[in-house]
Amino acid sequence: MSCETLPTHFHESNSLYAVPDLAVQMWSRNREGVRSAQTFWMLESAFSQSNTDMMNKLRKYIRDLPHLLVVGKILIWQATRYHKPTKNSATTTRLRQARLMDEGQFAGNFGSSTGYSRIVASGHTWLSLRSVEIHVWTREPGGDAIDVDSSHQAGYAFGVHVYEHFWH
Repeated sequence: MSCETLPTHFHESNSLYAVPDLAVQMWSRNREGVRSAQTFWMLESAFSQSNTDMMNKLRKYIRDLPHLLVVGKILIWQATRYHKPTKNSATTTRLRQARLMDEGQFAGNFGSSTGYSRIVASGHTWLSLRSVEIHVWTREPGGDAIDVDSSHQAGYAFGVHVYEHFWH
């Protein structure tokens, strides 16, 4: 038996065609030596999708894969909501004229004391991180299917990291 972590691996089930941000599968061989996989962990991240869409996805995973042991979500909250530079803005003009930055040059745009909490390049705020929340639901041994609509069950855990130095 072995486990495999699958970031952005295509998933197809009865009611969902999706690419979860993370899936973990357990592989085993039967007596005839045939390998089979069973997904037991799904995780979604809400940066490019809404919390509502993500919760609907988690419910479908649970309904279509009743053997799931863990589902989770990561919510990334921004201090200032991202908006792309306009077509003719000064930022767009500067970026078109600028050379491509390497990793070291790009890293120089991070806030010095806050790591990845704020990224500004060419005068435009690309990311202004306020907090990150992690929610995890586990299926209890011998228990019913996971209920992502309940935060009062034994198999639920929640954590949040708030960046103290964020800008508006």
